[in-house]
Amino acid sequence: MEARGLERRFDGGRVQALRGADFVVREGEFVAVMGPSGSGKSTLLQLLGALDRPSGGEVLFRGEPLGAVHDLAGFRARTLGFIFQSFHLLPTLTAAENVQVPMFEMPWPPRERRARAEALLAAVGLGERLDHRPATLSGGERQRVAIARSLANGPQLLLADEPTGNLDSESAGKILDLLERIHAERGMTLVVVTHDPRVAGRARRTLRMLDGRVVSDEDQREGAPCSS
Repeated sequence: MEARGLERRFDGGRVQALRGADFVVREGEFVAVMGPSGSGKSTLLQLLGALDRPSGGEVLFRGEPLGAVHDLAGFRARTLGFIFQSFHLLPTLTAAENVQVPMFEMPWPPRERRARAEALLAAVGLGERLDHRPATLSGGERQRVAIARSLANGPQLLLADEPTGNLDSESAGKILDLLERIHAERGMTLVVVTHDPRVAGRARRTLRMLDGRVVSDEDQREGAPCSS
């Protein structure tokens, strides 16, 4: 995925959240996006996830501008997975039913959807909690359900917005271990927005944002700037 001169303005142009952000995320990378509140991190993730459109510049996925994609809902369903800070689970559905929600975009029969949901929940350590509703799960367990749901359609790119922000340190560590394992086992491209250095420390690269721009691009494991 590539961002070229991304701009995003709100309130009739009076608020500029992004001011010409440029970077490339290569296939299979684990990239953290860091910056203070108001630096444009979450706005950037919304644009990468085709949940919003830029005011200027463009986002490309495998060389194709997202602005040229007519069915963005279909693109998101087939290509992207999302993990949010607040879980966004439906309270009246069980864990297995929540994981199946994105699958309704796919031509799979109920039995296959259920089997896939059970396999994903087992993969995140919740094989015994299939029929539990969110209110009966801990925060860490709810985030595991959300991660399983994000993998429901086999996405090529996983986007996470402060995935440990509502968790205690022990639960956060387990979620980070899980994300690292998913990234390693599935070779999935992972972009995580965070303010937590512990989260960014798990990534291969860290993009640092300030005032709507990417101001640095560093290799976390080597401490050296990355070339895009």
